[in-house]
Amino acid sequence: MTDHHDHEAELLRAAVIQMRGTDLDRSDGGGDFTLDGLQDDHSWHAVAFGMPWNGWATPIVTTATLQNMLEDLAKLDGQPFGEIRPDGGLVVYGEQPEDNYVITPNECSEYSLHSLGWCFLV
Repeated sequence: MTDHHDHEAELLRAAVIQMRGTDLDRSDGGGDFTLDGLQDDHSWHAVAFGMPWNGWATPIVTTATLQNMLEDLAKLDGQPFGEIRPDGGLVVYGEQPEDNYVITPNECSEYSLHSLGWCFLV
């Protein structure tokens, strides 16, 4: 595959990611979700779910739920995996600072967690 085809494929992947969790593929309702492998006592509430990704749930959460999830996961792991910036963006820490990425909330201050690529269960 040429560099041109690689670039086109990457643009298509980015477009698909951008569309997940939008109003177009939002479910009618929310519900509780957890991460695959966590104990039953760790769950959070999604206001809605996007289109499933490889069979996994794609929760859409409020800022308050995201903050609770960040705190719970930091306690479990012993270190934070990210933070909510003053402008509302969720910074997800990579192994190196240049590997960090940002998830921006939608116009309702909700976060679509599909881009984390984690295995969420309902």
